[in-house]
Amino acid sequence: MKYLKIISILFLIFVGLFGFFQKINAQFDLPLKLELNQTSFKPGNTLKVTAKLFNIFDYPSQFDLNVILAPSQAEEIFPIMPFHQEILLEPQQKKDIEVCSFLVREDFPGGEWRLNGELRMGEQKLGEDSTTFTITGVLKEMKLEIKICRDPACTEKPKTILQNEEIYLTSESDVPETQIEARLIFPDQTIKSISLPASLTVEKSGTYVFEVIAFKKGYKTQTQRIEFGVIKKEAEIPSTEICNANGICEADRGENYQNCPQDCISPEVEEVIKKIEEEMEKKTAQRKKYYIVGGILVLIAIGINGIEVYFYLRKRFLTWKIK
Repeated sequence: MKYLKIISILFLIFVGLFGFFQKINAQFDLPLKLELNQTSFKPGNTLKVTAKLFNIFDYPSQFDLNVILAPSQAEEIFPIMPFHQEILLEPQQKKDIEVCSFLVREDFPGGEWRLNGELRMGEQKLGEDSTTFTITGVLKEMKLEIKICRDPACTEKPKTILQNEEIYLTSESDVPETQIEARLIFPDQTIKSISLPASLTVEKSGTYVFEVIAFKKGYKTQTQRIEFGVIKKEAEIPSTEICNANGICEADRGENYQNCPQDCISPEVEEVIKKIEEEMEKKTAQRKKYYIVGGILVLIAIGINGIEVYFYLRKRFLTWKIK
């Protein structure tokens, strides 16, 4: 009997301590904890992010979960992946949320990635967590540059290409033995495959598209394209000896709307401006008439009120005098 009482007392103490430590542990539970199913991934692996949430309040609460997944050093070549979700949790409730789950592709940037998350309730940030992981075995990066030149050595790149002018098309890559596929799209949408480097006499005016695809095993395929225009003749640039572009049309210098459109306007435009100015003058004159008529009416009203006040005061004065 004595041992039974001791055992009962010890059991009650154990239950009490267990509940106490459970309560203490709950107080130190974090509102947000991010977990990954692995710390290192390869193409074909499933990347899964889980958010462990805990409502630290004693009442139901609405939370906003925001998570960002991105390469640590390669954001310029791969977009940040944001995730957002609204969650309602009961008092002191714990809940696991699957933020995302997807296959790692071979065109993902390799190296270190970061995972950042925060839990908010309105404007208040309740918790945040972050971790890193690595992606290996993906395709390497390749740089590709395509050029349009006036000569085979590409010492000069044309700003303007004239009809029937010979141009040279080429490309450069930082990876040796890269396979290249190139094509030229003509203004009439005709497509011609070309081998680089190539020379070409452009016989038609209009917009051309020069497109190059570079690929090699173990590297990401790169595609570059350039649009360029071909004109029939050299653009006529007004001589600065005549046109000084000072905003004043100086006829004594020989400036006119044809050789100096920066300073002079055509007779047609000048006629339109003149009509607009005349219309504005008419409207201004009408406004002046309205102002004069309005002023006269105000003066008449003031005069009538003045007369009424005069006769009213005179009547009061006479009444007071008789008394």
